[in-house]
Order: sequence, then C-alpha cells, then structure tokens
Amino acid sequence: MDGWQSPPLKLDQVEYQARFELPPTKRATDNQRRRRRLLTILAAVVLVAGVGYGTYWFIVGRHLA
Repeated sequence: MDGWQSPPLKLDQVEYQARFELPPTKRATDNQRRRRRLLTILAAVVLVAGVGYGTYWFIVGRHLA
C-alpha cells in the first residue's frame, strides 16, 4: 500500500441501503413561493384601495363634514 489507495473493502464492511428513497420534492418551496406571491398581491390590493380612498376623501369627503 503506497498511501494513495485505500485498502479494498470486504463484503462484511459494506453497508447497504435498505430501501430506495425518492429525493425530496420541491413542493415546500413551491408553497412558500405561492404564499409570498399571494401576500404580495393582497398587500398591493390593500395599498391601491387605501390610496383610492385617500384620494376620494381628499377630493370629495373632506368637504362634506
């Protein structure tokens, strides 16, 4: 053995995988993206509604009181 190679493995030293497992799906990250997109859209709708109401109040509503 010259130090660059490992000794050959014996069969009793090798560990076998008991079952095949599929790699984790990207479902969790897809759900996080979908949730972030929906929250962004909701925030945009609330912001537009607030600006619209503020504009209405500034033009019309403040003169009614």
